[in-house]
Amino acid sequence: MTNTTFTLACSFTDEIQKFDDASAAGRAFARAKGRDAPSVIQSDGNSARTIARTVGIDGQRQKSVPKIESTGADRPFWAAYHEEAGLLAAA
Repeated sequence: MTNTTFTLACSFTDEIQKFDDASAAGRAFARAKGRDAPSVIQSDGNSARTIARTVGIDGQRQKSVPKIESTGADRPFWAAYHEEAGLLAAA
């Protein structure tokens, strides 16, 4: 069985955090400061991919996550990020 991990790394600090589940990584990405240029890498031992990153828009660093329509297996990360960032309406 493959162990999937999520790594939050900030380009402008030495901060690196590892998580075993997507929801915890999503919450941590929401709490990370955009100015530190955080990104989240999902890896399974054989491959890795970026699921969230920081982009530059009009000279400002902003966090970027996939749109809900394209999340699929990334839905737990997406939901936890948006909930922690206060971007989801209360049910």
